[in-house]
Amino acid sequence: GIGSKESNLGYIDSCVEKSMELYLRTCKHFKYVENEKNIKDCFDRKFQVANEKKLIPGISAEHFSFSFTYDSISTYEKAHRLKNIFQTDTQIIILVRSQLELIESLFKESVRNGFFGSFKYYVELFYKYQDRNYFYDIAYSKIIKHYKDLFGADNVKVLFFEDYRDDSKLIYKFDKFPKLIYDLNSTLEI
Repeated sequence: GIGSKESNLGYIDSCVEKSMELYLRTCKHFKYVENEKNIKDCFDRKFQVANEKKLIPGISAEHFSFSFTYDSISTYEKAHRLKNIFQTDTQIIILVRSQLELIESLFKESVRNGFFGSFKYYVELFYKYQDRNYFYDIAYSKIIKHYKDLFGADNVKVLFFEDYRDDSKLIYKFDKFPKLIYDLNSTLEI
């Protein structure tokens, strides 16, 4: 979410939280359309304050490119909602992770949540029911192309998760800060 100054977690206020967690993530189309103007107004106010204070606003949310649950709207629809709210002059940064590592991680998470099958069975189910799971969310070429089609190729940058950690899965740091922060600043030219 948009980090608050105190914790850097969560959302800056309830308007942004509701917009991000409900309207841009899960609600059905008609409910979104009913609230689209309010969502735009909410973000416009936040961006105006950021501009006055010479801050660069940023929103980070993995659920824009991934559907964690069956009740989530499609990644395709989320991208369209983002375009409707933020228009085409928005910089989109997509951080992708090795599909195999991601599937292994999600399998482990599923086991923690009660899945009893083997990894092989998990992958078989993943492939068999691809129309109702995150199969297409890790078809990165499709996701990246869709964002480029919506926002313009120059406004979409792709970074690779594996470039930011070592073999022991520790995050690379540069001058005490995560390397990712430096690369994001460079990507955004700040």
